[in-house]
Amino acid sequence: MAEIPAPERPAGAVPSTTTPLSCPVCRSRLLQLLDAEPHPPGGWDVVLECPECWSVIEDHLDDHEVDDFDREFDEGTRLLVEQLRRLTAQHMLEDVQKFLVALEADAIHPMDF
Repeated sequence: MAEIPAPERPAGAVPSTTTPLSCPVCRSRLLQLLDAEPHPPGGWDVVLECPECWSVIEDHLDDHEVDDFDREFDEGTRLLVEQLRRLTAQHMLEDVQKFLVALEADAIHPMDF
């Protein structure tokens, strides 16, 4: 991410005082990584944004905290994809059932296509 400059710290930027896995303002666990720069001798300087209250959090995270954040983010992504697949299958089944009911009622004609 070094080629993308870190965003300027907005007037509402909040220094982190809690775990990087939750927003210090609204406690949301949906933080998103905007930028990260390695910080010698270890760790990362990160800029996180909360999509619920739009707070921007600048913090320094140790390597293990970044790993925890990555795992949490990956798990959230996995859960969203799983839910999307479940809802897609459910909606497709409902559409097929409605189509079958219409076919049985002889309510579908060639001009419908």
